[in-house]
Amino acid sequence: MTMIYKMPMKRLLIISLIMTLAAPAYADYHYASHEGSNEYPYTSWETAAELIQDAVDAVSPHDTVYIGNGEYYESIVADCDSIAIIGMGWDSTMLWYDVDDTTIIRMEHNRYNTWYVEGIRFELYGDYVSINGGTRNNLHVNQCWFTGDRLQGAGGVGAAAAPNFTLIENCVFDSLQYGMWDILGTPITEVRNCIFTYCEHAITYDNHYGIIRNNIIANGHPYRDPVFGETDSLLAINNLIYGHSESFNCAAIDTSTYINNTLDHLNNNPQANAISAGNHRAIINNSISNIARGTWVGNGARAWIKYNNFWNVDIMALNEGMGQIDTSEGNIRVDPMYIGNEDYHLQAYSPLIDAGHPDIFDVDGTRSDIGCYGGPGGCSYTYLDLAPRIPDSIEVDLDSLVVTLIWPYNTEADFNRYQIFRDTIPGFEPSIFDMIAEPESSYYADNDIEPGVSYYYRLTSVDNQGNVSDYSDEVAVIPTFAPGFLDDGLPKYTVIKCAYPNPANSKVTIVYSASNLGPQPPEIRLAIYDIQGRIVRTLVDQRKPAGTYRAIWDGTNDSGESVASSTYIAKVFQWGMDAGDYPVKITLIK
Repeated sequence: MTMIYKMPMKRLLIISLIMTLAAPAYADYHYASHEGSNEYPYTSWETAAELIQDAVDAVSPHDTVYIGNGEYYESIVADCDSIAIIGMGWDSTMLWYDVDDTTIIRMEHNRYNTWYVEGIRFELYGDYVSINGGTRNNLHVNQCWFTGDRLQGAGGVGAAAAPNFTLIENCVFDSLQYGMWDILGTPITEVRNCIFTYCEHAITYDNHYGIIRNNIIANGHPYRDPVFGETDSLLAINNLIYGHSESFNCAAIDTSTYINNTLDHLNNNPQANAISAGNHRAIINNSISNIARGTWVGNGARAWIKYNNFWNVDIMALNEGMGQIDTSEGNIRVDPMYIGNEDYHLQAYSPLIDAGHPDIFDVDGTRSDIGCYGGPGGCSYTYLDLAPRIPDSIEVDLDSLVVTLIWPYNTEADFNRYQIFRDTIPGFEPSIFDMIAEPESSYYADNDIEPGVSYYYRLTSVDNQGNVSDYSDEVAVIPTFAPGFLDDGLPKYTVIKCAYPNPANSKVTIVYSASNLGPQPPEIRLAIYDIQGRIVRTLVDQRKPAGTYRAIWDGTNDSGESVASSTYIAKVFQWGMDAGDYPVKITLIK
């Protein structure tokens, strides 16, 4: 079956324009190189101009200037319609300048056709942009690298004054105050397949229609907005933004659409919003994490927020005033299970797989995944089945002869259990012989320890498929003399230290100490009483050398019969001593 899809005329015109920009045809060629003879009109590598400006001055409309390998310290003005300036690649051709209020390449105003720039590394250490477009032109920048000093106000590309169309693609913007700066308004600006790193503002809009597609915007200023400004209409699709306090902060937007973006924030601002823009906005299939608020909806605005994931987000949508919010379908709050280490592809068994809007499909034809790699603008890739996160931030506590381990619980959808390993030698290599427990919770009480012995623990996590994480960092429990003990480490009081578990439903372990007072081992009696004071069970009645001991009550009386659920009292006595009656309540629930 052949399917025919009718595309709207406006979209056809835009795509036609983009194709024209992407494949320009130019008449003559001019060259700039440090190896040429500098002979006008510089039409070969052999006669290439020493200065790029000289080669540019020699062009006619639709000509191309090629720039050879090497560094060029120049500020260039292009005063001709429809020319191309092409370097040998951003790793071979570098232009740089360090004078404030001066661009590296400036397109002269009042020209009506397309300028195309490709394959150049720009380094600007002054207060302006590297490429500055002029009035009434189309600007296309492809495969360029922009870097500079963001503290000096350096920028990448400036669409200076209302060109018809600006297309920036396949570029890198690094350490700038502004990556793409739409200074005075562009009817249509598209930024696609670009990488922005350490930029205070990656994309700043002041135009009629903006498209932000398939970009990575990473690790910018912690208190700046990577996408900022004003525009009439904005489409943001398949972008990855991470390492910022917010993502989109665009005022005065009439209509905005955010589809299949991944937005992972610093979570360092309790007033931050991942998306704060638009009188009418659709927010669909986005994965938003680590921020106070997913989106902010102003007075009178409307927002359709559906099939998104909000992970570690306090408020899904903050409604200010009389805004209208529809969150009725498909939103979830789960660990997205990214690969990790700044790789935001999804792991196998991620709950974001096939969880997007049912009418949106991935490139393989299945229901769309949530996040920047899902939907028709995403990509097909293999979901890796990785081991769970390594247990970390393990806290230990030693209470008498019980070591308690507590750590953050794993949140992966396929998580199964933990493994706990213990040894008395620091730096031990865990083995199956060192495993002491496999709890499902992130809490474990180790009561099988000896007084005065140091213990060392390491943990792993295990998923449903049997994948095992690496070992955690080693945590140590090294006993020291505590109050109630003499300098020789032996207790000076006969007391019950603890009883666990409490409440209990079958067995209770009672930890008690016998003091070293007196010329011979003391006579110790440990017994269980009911709440009327009647003896129920005698657990210990003998002399005990000074030390700490454990006794187990199995919930029976001295006749071996099970007792009823109730509260009981455990008491320990040291015969011949005035001190010694230290009762502990035990709740038995059967």
